[in-house]
Amino acid sequence: MTTWEDWAGYVADCLMQLGNGDALVVRAVGVPTRSVLDRRSRLGELIPERRRDDVPFFQFLHMGEAIRGELVGDPSIGGRFPWTPEERGQILALGWQDPTGDPFFAEHYRRLWPTQHGVIDGAEAAGIAAVAARTADEVLGCESPAALHTQVVRGAAS
Repeated sequence: MTTWEDWAGYVADCLMQLGNGDALVVRAVGVPTRSVLDRRSRLGELIPERRRDDVPFFQFLHMGEAIRGELVGDPSIGGRFPWTPEERGQILALGWQDPTGDPFFAEHYRRLWPTQHGVIDGAEAAGIAAVAARTADEVLGCESPAALHTQVVRGAAS
């Protein structure tokens, strides 16, 4: 897939095939890595924090009556990915919500899309896929879908 339109069509098709508990996971493997917090320091810093290089990700989980979108959060909300202030603004402008105070989303930006009795129709899937494409392009900085690893994971939310 070389265009965002083609990739969004693929994402929409994947979303329509998700069963309850399945997830569509998207990792931006073709962008520069950033140093992320892997473990906070403990015992008065006797055990130092540990960092590792990682890339951003987002996922869509089929949770029965809704599709739950999660975009890795930054330290300001308890997450581990170091988004810049500009990127945080773009995330919120695309409709992702700050999870502060929400125990179900804890460390991730979130979005919810209701389904019709657990079924995702073509229009709903296309709308979610459009958000996915814009997030990958505008926030993650992917020049094309070739920078993404997109995978369906069966039973991920079980």
